[in-house]
Amino acid sequence: MRLRDGSVDKSHDPVTLRWAIAPIEKGLEPLDIAQGRVVDLNVFYTIEGFALLSYATHADPRGIPLFLEPGDYRLQIVIYGDNFAPVKRHYAVHWDGEDYTKVEMQEVDEAADMATAWPFKSTKV
Repeated sequence: MRLRDGSVDKSHDPVTLRWAIAPIEKGLEPLDIAQGRVVDLNVFYTIEGFALLSYATHADPRGIPLFLEPGDYRLQIVIYGDNFAPVKRHYAVHWDGEDYTKVEMQEVDEAADMATAWPFKSTKV
């Protein structure tokens, strides 16, 4: 996890995310994905009335904070397996802390300069 200014926030690194297709009790287990199949990954969830954004992961934080304060973040997700090279994707994430139904997340180029290439309208830098 990086902050929008490019600095690394090691307190949130790494986190195992939950597969959306699996029942909640199996969502953290490895999943066989057939070639060409699309499977969703739960990344964050919000709760009405709370200004916190939570990772969709272990119930036990295991020493890693599970909540993000409102702000702008850069997220790297890596999917890996026994029979393929790791796949990395980078995302810009905006959470205003006000509308619990809306977390903005958009894939960005790994090398994108978040100060000039930020995809969301925001006053935060």
